[in-house]
Amino acid sequence: MVIAVLLGTRNSGGYKVKISDVRTTDGLIEVTYDEIPPRADRMVPQSLTNPYALSIIGQSSAPVVFGKGNFSAQTIPYGEYTRLIRHISEMSYQLDDERRKNAMAQGRIRDLTDLLTRSSAQPAN
Repeated sequence: MVIAVLLGTRNSGGYKVKISDVRTTDGLIEVTYDEIPPRADRMVPQSLTNPYALSIIGQSSAPVVFGKGNFSAQTIPYGEYTRLIRHISEMSYQLDDERRKNAMAQGRIRDLTDLLTRSSAQPAN
């Protein structure tokens, strides 16, 4: 039997998941896992990721329950915090610019499609 812990989409690389314990108690299979966020002092890819972990266990008909393990807080120095905020703001502006460019391109495509439709509908002289 395969146990899978799927964290879902994260906004950058560097996220990890670790299955820390699998035990059978009271007719249940309890899976404990830890989500490990990227360290604040490390560069990570700025792309969507989907962290997961798999574990093979003996086959069982018992229900499986999942629970997060111990959570440890991260301390981010003020200078690093402000750098991250600036970086997020810049990325937000870039995203807005790309959305505007995309909207303009979609408008041009609609205009060209309309022009082609009208010119092909007119009878030739």
